[in-house]
Amino acid sequence: MKKPVILVVAAVIFAVGAAAAARYGLKRYRVQKPLVENVVFPKAQETPRRAGLTLTYSGNHFSTFARDAIFTFAKSSHGGPELLNVLNTYLAPGDQLRIEDNELFDFEAGTTFLKVTRLSDSVTGYVPLETIVGETTLEGVTAIPFERSSLLPTLNISRAAIDEALATLNDGDYDKAFSAGEGKGIHPVIAGTTAMVPLLGAFTSECVAACRTNAQAAGRRFFDLYGFPKASRSAIGAAWAYEFDWPMHWGITLKAPWYSGYANSVMALNAAAMFKLTGEERYRDLARDAVKWLLTPTSQGGALYISQNREFIAEYAYAPGVPNVRVFDGEMKSILSLYNVAVILEDGALLRRSYELSENFATITAILQTGDGLIVNARYPWLVDSPGYTSLMKLWASQLSAVSKNDVLRAAAAKWRKANAVWE
Repeated sequence: MKKPVILVVAAVIFAVGAAAAARYGLKRYRVQKPLVENVVFPKAQETPRRAGLTLTYSGNHFSTFARDAIFTFAKSSHGGPELLNVLNTYLAPGDQLRIEDNELFDFEAGTTFLKVTRLSDSVTGYVPLETIVGETTLEGVTAIPFERSSLLPTLNISRAAIDEALATLNDGDYDKAFSAGEGKGIHPVIAGTTAMVPLLGAFTSECVAACRTNAQAAGRRFFDLYGFPKASRSAIGAAWAYEFDWPMHWGITLKAPWYSGYANSVMALNAAAMFKLTGEERYRDLARDAVKWLLTPTSQGGALYISQNREFIAEYAYAPGVPNVRVFDGEMKSILSLYNVAVILEDGALLRRSYELSENFATITAILQTGDGLIVNARYPWLVDSPGYTSLMKLWASQLSAVSKNDVLRAAAAKWRKANAVWE
């Protein structure tokens, strides 16, 4: 959670007032002179960058096919429509595929397709989107091989980091270990991200035998002490509350209990990992409930919001979410956690949703950066001025490109650099 930056400007006051007028039917008055002059908002980046990307196929994980394949077209000698067909164009793990077009294709077959060429034999055809998103890897992006797919860790998963997190999880005093400050109780993001390190780490080559057993035991303790008893479960799913008030930007204060899309996504991932490690369905059910809350609109008490007709997940989830204090690092990590949940649970529908959310996020690339490559991490004045956090922002942007197989974000992130101050 970021420390609030108290910066109230006239333009924001005007925007809040206008929103209130629209909501409560207050009389509007003509403004003779704009409070802020010559403001230009960047247009959303609508053009994907896929053509030319080379992917490696890892194996059938999500597909309903017995064997994934490159689809071509079959023609009938009697005329009529050309139909999709497979003629010895089955994919094998290790196949390299080059994407040939930025566009998605709809052949009225119930899904969308990408046009690819297999480099080994130059076969060109069409592969279902689910196969490309969930069963191929993008070279140069940090990932954990997982069965016939891959996971995208948002934090350091080294053995030293795993051991440190295990020691914290085995501490008897969670109020102290995951403290949000004196008298404020447990901070859900601190708790969730600490647990995520060994639970994701259990699927890496860094953590085998005793390490994996220890991760499972620590995860069970974490959920027995925090994950299950602190989950607020309702008709819209499960969420973990912040039990303290939080003064935010623009004069907004969140009153306890309030919730976070970022915190919830990490807890969903931890629950999914525990299901995979233990086989106990209570963890899978909790993961699904946490995802359900994430994908419920903020107006109904969840974390999903709409901007320019596109869906996003709010880090700060409050109803009705107006004005929306958007913070982009939390939004990125929420999408990545959803993708990881989809991979672990082999949930094709959630995989598709995580793809759509990552595509939506790529469209706002223009408002994530200044003209000279500084990272704008929120819709209030905040430039990333830490070398370590600059590297993490670049990592998360690249991983989102790995989800969508759309290079817009990764290409932009390659030019990102550290600012000298929080705002310049």
